[in-house]
Amino acid sequence: MKKLLLIIGLIFYNYGINAQLSLEKVSFNYSANVTKINSTTYKYFIMDVPAEQCRIYNLDASLYKTINLAVPEGEWLYDVKFVSEELFNSDTKIEVLYTYYKWVEDPGYYIYHTKVVNEDGVLLLDEPGALYSYIKEVSENVYSLFLYAYDLSVDPINVWTNIYRLPGVPNNIDETKKSSFSIDAYPNPAGQYVNLDYMLPFGVSKANLHILDSSGNEREVYQVDGFTNHIRLATQDYLPGIYFYFIENEGKRSETQKLIIQ
Repeated sequence: MKKLLLIIGLIFYNYGINAQLSLEKVSFNYSANVTKINSTTYKYFIMDVPAEQCRIYNLDASLYKTINLAVPEGEWLYDVKFVSEELFNSDTKIEVLYTYYKWVEDPGYYIYHTKVVNEDGVLLLDEPGALYSYIKEVSENVYSLFLYAYDLSVDPINVWTNIYRLPGVPNNIDETKKSSFSIDAYPNPAGQYVNLDYMLPFGVSKANLHILDSSGNEREVYQVDGFTNHIRLATQDYLPGIYFYFIENEGKRSETQKLIIQ
């Protein structure tokens, strides 16, 4: 009996070794993602902020294409999304959506800008103010690009949404639905106020926004809903220091992020 148990134990031990995660011998110096650029082909891609590029790689990590992204001097890349051949038009060239920003020191706010270009740099869409971008199914197998834009130079801030019908169909299923919470704070560090922009996952209409002090104790909790996508908080009653914030609903939550109040 002991011999049989030993044999079974060795079998499961060897299985555990064989089932371990293994590095694919693929490594990138920047944050990498994967996309299905057409109905059959997968590629890796990265956003190189200093070089202002989207670089696309084959699955063996060999370079496939480099797309230079026009970013004005003094501004910085924020995001690269929807790397595809068949989404924004019907040709075989690769298109990407990218967002960049700049910080206006006085009185302290961000300016965002979103563009869609093809691999040759040809401009397909130009949206000043646009920060967040999502693809949503608006009817059966019909998709639109939703761009959420902001003018943070005015008080109260101006928020609007531009919607564009897409000629193609997304190949990546996660491009059609927001499956997780997202939330960002600005200005950060904050002075007398802070704006918290959030997006709720698909199908979620309400959530709780939590603010914690540096010890992890809850300082405030606010209920937010899907009818708006931001909340503005006065911070005069907060002591200067480090705080944390996240958004959650029914056990699901965003990443906890740091907020500095001066």
